[in-house]
Amino acid sequence: AAAAFKEQQKAAENVQAQAVIDFAARAWRRPLRDEEIKALREFSPRLMLTRVLASPSFLYKAEEIPDETRPVNDWELAIRLSYFLWSSAPDDELSGLAAAGHLSDPKVLASQAKRMLANPKVERLASEFGCQWLHVRDVATLDEKSDRHFPDFLAIRESMQEEVTRFFTDLFQHDHTALSLLDADYSFVNGALAAHY
Repeated sequence: AAAAFKEQQKAAENVQAQAVIDFAARAWRRPLRDEEIKALREFSPRLMLTRVLASPSFLYKAEEIPDETRPVNDWELAIRLSYFLWSSAPDDELSGLAAAGHLSDPKVLASQAKRMLANPKVERLASEFGCQWLHVRDVATLDEKSDRHFPDFLAIRESMQEEVTRFFTDLFQHDHTALSLLDADYSFVNGALAAHY
């Protein structure tokens, strides 16, 4: 029974090790090199996972420094596009196109950008770029307003934050001009915020 248990444990470790290697490719946002896989396999699955999560390849969006000037490769393009539009790692579709070497095709890249802009994740761009640019990203948690001078602020601050986020999301998803920031004749308000305005 002990021998059978050890055999099962060894088989499970191999499956676990392969799962960590598959995860590492997603966590590091690129295919692993043979030497990286070999180095990871020298550890137990638990230590492999620790090594993956402590690696600069996971912690930073690092790119290899080329010897000479060159266009970014498909993986670098996928990472840049995904973190710019979604503040997140590339999804399966974007990764698949990068792996196939198709993402650097301008038509494919434009198509992916349109697909990603249509996704609800683009709200992250609205928050991380638009709200930060206008210095209103933290309005929903702002506690510095005087209750005496601004008695309604606490009740509507989250709605104010949501208004800006939704406005920028709409701007990006419908390809509105930047002039919309100045002359738009619409907004995104709920009842409480509309009454306040």
